[in-house]
Amino acid sequence: MKKLIYIGILILFIIVLFVIFCNVMYIKNTKIDQDGVTIKAIDNTITPTSVTVLIKSEKVEYTYAWEYRYRLQKRVFCTWEEVPILEDEYIIIAISMALDENNEHEYTLRWQNKYGSLKKGTYRAVLYCDGKEFFSEPFKIN
Repeated sequence: MKKLIYIGILILFIIVLFVIFCNVMYIKNTKIDQDGVTIKAIDNTITPTSVTVLIKSEKVEYTYAWEYRYRLQKRVFCTWEEVPILEDEYIIIAISMALDENNEHEYTLRWQNKYGSLKKGTYRAVLYCDGKEFFSEPFKIN
């Protein structure tokens, strides 16, 4: 009987360590120094096929040359993985956008043709400015 209790406590301990590890890795992979740039999904715009994000920059060098291309990543256990593209034939607009006088811009990402309808999970977008990657705060698809 004591053996079963010790085994149960050991299993519980291992589960707690795994949960702590996953949370530490999640924070490590989410909290990235973005040089004064924040990208946040606007809550009431999140759907399985699109999201509108608000891009804000505290620095002038990141107010111009925001590219329209983006990637999506999904949280899988403790890491971020690329969402697979449906097919290689999708259009990339080769122009850029600028932030407004308040150094912000709302940008709607529509991925129906590129990724299809996303399943439930936690996602983030990767956007580009002057060739540098910037990550959105995670958002949930329910």
